[in-house]
Amino acid sequence: MDAARGEAGSYLSIVDVRVEGTPAALPAALDLSAYRIIQEGLTNTLKHAQASHADVVIQYRTDTLEIAVRDDGRGAWPATARGTAWSERASG
Repeated sequence: MDAARGEAGSYLSIVDVRVEGTPAALPAALDLSAYRIIQEGLTNTLKHAQASHADVVIQYRTDTLEIAVRDDGRGAWPATARGTAWSERASG
């Protein structure tokens, strides 16, 4: 997960990462999946949203890991909407 944080900062001018809950060691496959989910969310932000800021929220729960990537870009919704969001849940 630390690698995702470092890589995120190189894509956008500002990426805030917030971790909620008690971080726990993840099985290797789940850790890689979490990394790829964050990577894909930030790649989409960079390529499609024309964003200058992104937030990554990683929530450790009892039996799941929830990841959200949000940005301040233009999004795919009507012009009145601002920003995009992408969330995934993973369990091991």
